[in-house]
Amino acid sequence: IFIKARSIVTTGTCSGAMISANGANAVNAGNDGAGGGGAGGSIVIESDTLDLVPGCPVLIQASGGSGGRVDHAQIHGGGGGGGQGVVIFSAAVPTDNATVLTNNGSGGCNNNSDPCNSVAGSGVGTSGTGIFTGATPLPVVLLSIQAIPVNDHVHVTWATASENGNHQFVVERSMDAVTWQDVDHVPGMGTTHSVTSYRSVDDAPLPRSSYYRLRQVDHDGSVTWSDVLSVHMQDRGDDMRVFPNPASGTTTLLFSETMNEGYLYLLNDMGQRIGSPHSVNNGSASIDVSELANGHYIVVLVRGDHIRRTRLMVKH
Repeated sequence: IFIKARSIVTTGTCSGAMISANGANAVNAGNDGAGGGGAGGSIVIESDTLDLVPGCPVLIQASGGSGGRVDHAQIHGGGGGGGQGVVIFSAAVPTDNATVLTNNGSGGCNNNSDPCNSVAGSGVGTSGTGIFTGATPLPVVLLSIQAIPVNDHVHVTWATASENGNHQFVVERSMDAVTWQDVDHVPGMGTTHSVTSYRSVDDAPLPRSSYYRLRQVDHDGSVTWSDVLSVHMQDRGDDMRVFPNPASGTTTLLFSETMNEGYLYLLNDMGQRIGSPHSVNNGSASIDVSELANGHYIVVLVRGDHIRRTRLMVKH
C-alpha cells in the first residue's frame, strides 16, 4: 500500500479507521497438516503530517496471518504463522491517536486440544521491528501508457499522477524486447502533484512487430522502466529498417515482405563494397559490424532487378 498526501486527517467520531496489509489467516485442517499464515505486506506513507483526533483513531498494521489448526486428536502438524511486514513513514512514527503494528502471525495448534498442548511455530523475528521512518518520496507515479500505430507512425502517450525530481523520459524501442534503442527524449516536470500528459511520435517505426517502453530518469540519475508494450505495423511493401542503428556489434535488417531469395551488402561512404554479400531469409538478415570502423554506411538489398537502400551508422 502506497499513500502519498500532504496530510492525513480524521475528524469527528468513528469506530476506528484502519490501513491494513495483514497476511491472510490459514484455514483449519481435519486430519492433515494445516496451511501456514500469509506474510504481512508493506505500507509506505509519505505525508508531512498525520492529524488524527481521539474520536477517530487509526490502526495501521502489516502483521502476519495465523497458521491453521488441526481438528484431530492426534498431532498432524499445524500451520506456521506468517512473518510480519513493514510500515514505513516519511516523517516520525505517529503516536497520537494511532496504533502501528507489525506482529508475527501465531502458529496453529497441532491437534484439537483445548487449551492447545502442541503449537506450530510463529513467524520468526521480534514483532514490532518492521516499523521504520525516513521513507524517501515516492517516484514518478505513472497513470497510463499507450503505443498506437497511426498511419506510418507510432504514437506513444503516457500520463503521470505526480512526479518527484523527474529529469526526463526516454522512449525506447526494440524488435525483440531484449535489445533496446532510444527513440526520443522528453523532459519531465521535475516535481509536481498535478496530472501531466505526454506524447512522442516515432516517425520511422520498425516493420512488423516491435516493442516500446519508457525509461524514466531522475535528477539524481536513478532510473526506472515502464511496462513493455507491443505494436504491430501493417506491411506497406517498401518498409526496410536496420535495428539497432547506430550499431556496434550485430545489427538486423528488417523488411516487410518475406523474401526467400536475395542478398544484401554494405557500401562505405565512398560507394565501395565491403565484405561478402549476406543472404536474406524470411524478411530479415543479420550483419556483423563489430570489425567496421565508426562511420556511415549504405545497406543495399538486392532481389533480382529490384534494389533498395537504407543508411546505417556504426558507432563503437
